[in-house]
Amino acid sequence: LTKFCIEKILNKNIDDLDNILINIKKDFDFYKNKGQQKEVFDWISDNKLNNFVIIAPNTSKKVKALDNFKWIKIIEFLNLNGFQVIIVGSSFDIMAKDLCNKLKIINKFNYIELPKWSLSKTVHLIKKSLLVISVDSCMLHIASFLSINSIGLFGPSSLTFYSHYYNQSTKKYSIQASCKHDKTKMRNHNDIKSMNKIDLNKLYHNIKDLLNIKNCININKFSSIIDEKKIDNNQQYI
Repeated sequence: LTKFCIEKILNKNIDDLDNILINIKKDFDFYKNKGQQKEVFDWISDNKLNNFVIIAPNTSKKVKALDNFKWIKIIEFLNLNGFQVIIVGSSFDIMAKDLCNKLKIINKFNYIELPKWSLSKTVHLIKKSLLVISVDSCMLHIASFLSINSIGLFGPSSLTFYSHYYNQSTKKYSIQASCKHDKTKMRNHNDIKSMNKIDLNKLYHNIKDLLNIKNCININKFSSIIDEKKIDNNQQYI
């Protein structure tokens, strides 16, 4: 739901989007299916997932996708600080599928692929997550709408231009890649190198703040088990 759509529905201009969303959510039944809810809760219990973060790599355009190396560094950071990872979308699109294939080759991380679930079923999982980290996609929109901790990774798309999609927390903690384009005027551009400029150190800092990590493992002391060339060449890790 965007500010524009809500204004059309209410037939009036609104200034305080967060309070409007709170009132709308009282009657929002997208995630009230009790049968699906139980299935999701049972799946979480069966897989012993009690401290998990959702990773959502899929997006509508390849130019908005984050490369596997950066995703794996993010997963490494989360694992080293005690968090489990669920990867959403490997049954639906190539970005998540390719990331999972790379992770299987490395075989070093604590993650799980989400089965092929409907969107409404996935919403129950989002509601139980500590955090959703996503490129510019519907997973980010849903998490923000439901007031779940969420961090968006923006390159060619503009967080500033589309800020009405997101609540205050999502806008505060999301990352906009630095580039020469004016993010207040241009909706999108097609710079394929833009997502390479996502600042992982800033992302780690935002994760630390959102998840209130007291004794965060210093990212400069990573075990260096990841090699970008090996990831690109599908080489086996020992």
